[in-house]
Amino acid sequence: MNLVRFEHSSYFLVKHSFLGVGVPKLEEAYFTVGPDGDVQDIFHLAKDLPNLRVLYVLDNGDSVCIPKSIAIFSKVEMLELNFPLEIKFDFLEMIAILRAFPLLQKFYLAVSDVLF
Repeated sequence: MNLVRFEHSSYFLVKHSFLGVGVPKLEEAYFTVGPDGDVQDIFHLAKDLPNLRVLYVLDNGDSVCIPKSIAIFSKVEMLELNFPLEIKFDFLEMIAILRAFPLLQKFYLAVSDVLF
C-alpha cells in the first residue's frame, strides 16, 4: 500500500498493530482520540512506521499516561500534542517524549478547551 497520510478520529484509538501492517510509506499520522482512547498506544508506532515525519495527537481524555520508555521515531520532524484543559498530566513526562524524537524541528504543545 502506498498510503502516505492517515487520519483517525474516534472515541477509541486504532491499536498500533493495525497501522504497521502494509503502510511502511506513511509519512503523516493524525489522531483524534476520545475519552476512552489510549494515547499511550501511539508512542509504540515508531518501529511500524519508519518513514513517519509528522505526528499529530488530539486527546480528549481526562488523563494521559506517557510510557517511561518510548521507541525512537527516527524521522519525525513535527510533533503536535493537544490536551484538554482539565487533563491530569505530569508535564515532566514530556522529557521522555522529546527524547524519542531526535530529529524534531517543530514541537507544538497545546492545553485548551478542545472538543471533537
